[in-house]
Amino acid sequence: MIYGLTTDNEDKNYKCSSVSANGQLQTIEHIEH
Repeated sequence: MIYGLTTDNEDKNYKCSSVSANGQLQTIEHIEH
């Protein structure tokens, strides 16, 4: 799997995108308050 991670420190917003072997794109959002 290929992982891409982007962080926005101002909004404490974490977004992680992963591409699986079959080419599907999955996006996971984690927001900390």
